[in-house]
Amino acid sequence: MVRYSMTIRRTIPCALLLALLFFSLACADERRSLPVTGWKILEEGDLSLDKAERAPGWRDIEIPSTFMLPYVPGKGLQHAWLRGEFSVSGDPAEYHGISLGRIYYTDRVFINGTLVGAESVREMGVMCHARNYPVPANVVRRGTNSVMVQIGMFRYEYGGFTQAVEMLNEADFRSRVFLDNLIYLYLPLSVLSLACIILVVLMIFYLWNRNERVFLYSSFGVMVFIVYLASMFYPFTNVSFLVIKFIHWSVIQFFSIALILIIQSLYGIYLTNYNRILIPLLALAAAANVPLLLLVYRVDTLYTHYTGGILGIVTVLINVPLAVRLTVRLNRLKPDALKFYFLIFISVAGGAVILLQVYLSNIRGRFSFAPALYLAVVVFLMFAVFFARDLMIKNRELSRLYDSLKEEDPVITDLAREKLEKILAFIKENYTSDLSREGLAAAAGMNPNYMSTLFNKYTGLKINDYINKLRVEDAAERLTRGDGKVIEIAFSVGFESLTTFNRVFKAIMGKTPTEYREGA
Repeated sequence: MVRYSMTIRRTIPCALLLALLFFSLACADERRSLPVTGWKILEEGDLSLDKAERAPGWRDIEIPSTFMLPYVPGKGLQHAWLRGEFSVSGDPAEYHGISLGRIYYTDRVFINGTLVGAESVREMGVMCHARNYPVPANVVRRGTNSVMVQIGMFRYEYGGFTQAVEMLNEADFRSRVFLDNLIYLYLPLSVLSLACIILVVLMIFYLWNRNERVFLYSSFGVMVFIVYLASMFYPFTNVSFLVIKFIHWSVIQFFSIALILIIQSLYGIYLTNYNRILIPLLALAAAANVPLLLLVYRVDTLYTHYTGGILGIVTVLINVPLAVRLTVRLNRLKPDALKFYFLIFISVAGGAVILLQVYLSNIRGRFSFAPALYLAVVVFLMFAVFFARDLMIKNRELSRLYDSLKEEDPVITDLAREKLEKILAFIKENYTSDLSREGLAAAAGMNPNYMSTLFNKYTGLKINDYINKLRVEDAAERLTRGDGKVIEIAFSVGFESLTTFNRVFKAIMGKTPTEYREGA
């Protein structure tokens, strides 16, 4: 009852939030907004308001638009002034606030010479949320009104307005603030919270069953996403801008590493030689962003400001085909149509979204954060469904195997020898499957530790050693017959890693698989 009550309390606010959203969208066309038009720009942005109003050099500009300013020596922000106007024919008190949308990066807004709002470097977040400022009483007057906006942007980066500037009445202004907060704050933070919950669940599953490394690698991917999303919102007053930039640049390489590991873990096959080359290269590419960032702020040329994005694009163009090739290769060894198409979609769609994100981050679109943010929700849901399916299949298969052991001897005698013989017969028939000591013991109605002791005394081998012995003997016969490649034989007899297969085979047979085949 308590849980039901808590669910109701959580559901009602969400329902009200969605209702307000749909109501606001439905009323959007009825808003009485007053657009600010006639925009001009003055690129000498370090002037005071009085000097900027009298300064020559103003030129026309379309708003909304984003642009780069001419290079100005020195580090930090450079500024520009933008000037527009609106005309009021009715009651000036009707207009309660001004909506400017997202501005990159800082701003100071004046109406008729009065400062109505500002956001400095110390206050801003990297994502740059929408700017909506209430206008004090008696600032707006009948007739023509001037709007002056000083914006600050980093060198060689696009800045400006991403939507039209409007004067709004009180009801519409409150509605606009709510919608902007919903789009640029509440929904992203909800996704961030969801990602944190998923991370905790994945880590619990991994700690519960450490053989399922897919949970560990998925946790790594979710953690990278959390850090990336948090860096878009966190006001970097206490964090160096270089650190934020490093996160944005290197996240592509870290996601690529997670993708390669997730693909292999879902198939339960790990290509050691593949990982020894590709993963260190991706890690090296991520580390390369550090010296590239130092070039940006020391050499300070147009080229260096785009090196991180270029490196990210190159990473995607190389890693996506490799991920697709890896999926095709592993699917040949362990065919699974749904798993195959799922991983192909994740690889290709993920690469496309990263390329789109790099492009939008350069031109500063209104929803430049949206592709990675909202596709992540789709990916989370797909992974949840897929993990549930995969676990159900594995549990059903193991349950079937263990149940078959029980069915062969439904009435288990008190003699341990009979139980062990049944277990040995079962292992010989199913040694290529993912057997466990606990499962065998449960099926035989024995304590796992006690069974292991009896098994070792009866056979002279531990359970895992006995299973590996059967696998190696089977592999040796296939090598003698020349049945396929070494790696295919290794996976077909039950090994998950070629390195493990080579080590175990040599320990038992005294030769490597290749040497054994050549001497056969």
